[in-house]
Amino acid sequence: MKKENLLSIGALSKQTGVHIKSLRYYDSLGILRPAYVDPSSGYRYYSLQQIPVVDAIQLCVDLDIPLK
Repeated sequence: MKKENLLSIGALSKQTGVHIKSLRYYDSLGILRPAYVDPSSGYRYYSLQQIPVVDAIQLCVDLDIPLK
């Protein structure tokens, strides 16, 4: 997968309005795994197809549905 076609965690945060810390938390829960993690830097990258997943997670948060 080419990194040029992916969003950095910061870009995903700006695109969705979800804080970077929350995106990292979703990764730790296993509900939003990055499409690619750079092995040398550990930076997380996400695909455009993951934006609706972030939206669905935010809907659950807004409805007080536990993410765990």
